[in-house]
Amino acid sequence: MVQTEAGDIAAKEIILAANAWTGKIIPQFRMRVFPAESYVIATEPLSGDLAAKVIPKNRAAYDTRRVLAYYRLSPEKRMVWGGELTMRGAHPQTNIAALRNGMARVFPELANTRLDYFWGGTLALTLDETAHAGRVDGMWYSMAYVGHGVTLATYLGQQLANGVLGKPVDNPFADLNIPLAPPYQDNAWFVNIGKLWYRVLDLIA
Repeated sequence: MVQTEAGDIAAKEIILAANAWTGKIIPQFRMRVFPAESYVIATEPLSGDLAAKVIPKNRAAYDTRRVLAYYRLSPEKRMVWGGELTMRGAHPQTNIAALRNGMARVFPELANTRLDYFWGGTLALTLDETAHAGRVDGMWYSMAYVGHGVTLATYLGQQLANGVLGKPVDNPFADLNIPLAPPYQDNAWFVNIGKLWYRVLDLIA
């Protein structure tokens, strides 16, 4: 039985898909899964020669730094560059500048390229940087894809659907212990501190 302000709903199975806000619903996950924001910029369309120079085989890529960046060319030959994880509510212009600087560091040819688009969104993290999915209190849940939601959410969503239908479930993220994060209210303030620490580790690596 699910109780809402509009009424009660009787359901045989429940899938909880609240991601970063799962802890607001399930007390066991409170202070264990927390929100952060990630951002993306897209440049003006690049010339064919410049596009071929910066990404010769038109592949998607990401680097191996702890404060990583990920990037690819769009069908219009725009450089689409993302990263700069931060706590929620950060000023957009700060993140735009950080993304541009990161892009120019890797591709100096793009330092003065016009930016046409910028967007961001909220994702969910855990201190072990691992997704978590399974059952708790009779409910199925899946959360904390740590920036890899396109693949992980698709895969784990299928596994939860299998569980609901009584089919075999292949879930390597079930029943994993989730480390406790520092106390916070709406904004996980420690995300920015962790990012600074990761920058230090990147510098000395």
